[in-house]
This record gives sequence, structure tokens and C-alpha cells, in this order.
Amino acid sequence: MSEKRIIDVWMQHPTKKFINHPMFSSLRRWNKEEVGKETEPPLLAQTIAAMDEAGIEKGLICSWQNHEGELIANADVADFVNQYPNRLAGIASVPLHKPVQAVKELRNWVKNYGFKGLRIVQWHWNLPPTNPYYYPLYVECAALEVPICLQVGHTGPLMPSEVGRPIPYIDQIAIDFPNLKIV
Repeated sequence: MSEKRIIDVWMQHPTKKFINHPMFSSLRRWNKEEVGKETEPPLLAQTIAAMDEAGIEKGLICSWQNHEGELIANADVADFVNQYPNRLAGIASVPLHKPVQAVKELRNWVKNYGFKGLRIVQWHWNLPPTNPYYYPLYVECAALEVPICLQVGHTGPLMPSEVGRPIPYIDQIAIDFPNLKIV
């Protein structure tokens, strides 16, 4: 029997801006951490060590973007991948509310930096994945032959979860884009 390969397809390494964002204050309270105290992000080597401990061979490391801008920038993710190219692969995020720019950015990060897909966290935008803002990105993902990664289910932070319901949203996308890879 061959050795199992474990790939984490939904991970992020926090930046200072990300880890200290107010949306995570409810999670800090639940974890009995001090709310409002600025936290330093862990070293990337610590994330790799945690992957080793869990037996994770490769991680698809994601950027985060919302209407405020980048919380974990695509450039940060590219830097992480450059530091550990055998362990990490990049997943882009783009400004969903700027469709033309979003498509251009997705194309750039996939074609020029080897990113493997696009991640959109719907509750960041409070828009269901059937909103017209997503559709140009679905077309581009299909053309680039990369997956769209969407969050299904409830949020961790105190944000609306409605947009993460798989039915009726994900099934409609699959009907509208039969060649789109959806994670």
C-alpha cells in the first residue's frame, strides 16, 4: 500500500492585518483571548511545522479580499509560495465588486505566478454566489481551467451565513457552468 498524500485545500497564513481584523473578535472571545490586543502573526515556518505535525504534504494557501481590500494579499501568498515551493501553492482572491479588474487580476496571478485557483469567501461580500459579480470570474476560471473555491456553511465570525448555503446557490452555478471546477 502506498503512503497517503494529504493536501489541505483551504488554508491561509495570517498577516498582521488579517489576524487583528475586528471581524475575528468574536472568535478571540470564544477562545478566551484578549480582544483588542494586537497580535503578531506566527512565522511561516510555524505553519509549515504544523503541516508536518498533521501529516499535510501540500497546502493550497489562500489570499483574502473583501470590500475593504486585501487582508492577505496575493503578493503575500506569492512570497509564501516562493519560500516553500514544494509545500505551498497559491490561491488568488480578487475585488469581486470590480469585475473587470477582478478578471484581470485572476488571469495575472494564474498565468504569471502559477496560482492554482480563485477563492471567494461569500460572507465577506454578503453576496450569494449566483450574484452577477461572480459570473465573469466563473467564465475566466473555466477558461483558465482552475477551480473556484467557495465557502459552504456557517461562518466563524459573526457574519450572515445565508450566502454560504449550497442549495440553491452551488447547484445553480453547476447548472450554468457545467465545465467549471467548484470546490
